[in-house]
Amino acid sequence: MIESQISSSQYFQIIDFLNKTFVVSHYLDTLIEQTQSAITNNNNNIGYFQNQNYVRQQDIDASQNGLNHNSYSAAARARIEKHIENKKNDIKSDNEKIAKLQQDNIELHIIKGLLVDLKNTIEFEVDNSVIPNVLNQNKSAATEKNLKKKQRKLKNLLDKI
Repeated sequence: MIESQISSSQYFQIIDFLNKTFVVSHYLDTLIEQTQSAITNNNNNIGYFQNQNYVRQQDIDASQNGLNHNSYSAAARARIEKHIENKKNDIKSDNEKIAKLQQDNIELHIIKGLLVDLKNTIEFEVDNSVIPNVLNQNKSAATEKNLKKKQRKLKNLLDKI
């Protein structure tokens, strides 16, 4: 058993550390999921605005075609031109929203990458540095093979917690 190879205080320090690491790892997983959810939501909104702009452009084209091929009174022509101008402004506004969402997604992808790197670094350090350093304090009592076995047992214990 692991307790026989290290002191009980070291054992409980490791367990405490692993518990805290598990909480941090779980929190990072939650942040990664929330970041991905925000990216997906932004992509859905971008698609919505692009579809709206497509419909508006079709309306503009039809209205412009009507102006080019029909004779309207000055008042009717002014209303159609105002309608076209409003649609163009709506497209411009939505394009600005799309650009903002795309910029947000770039930043969210960077944040997500940093969160994943942080989580992987923490797990790597726990697996390859922190636990072996504590166990190596009593290395004379165990072989390298036993240390690896103990490391796996501690990791399994963390997984059960």
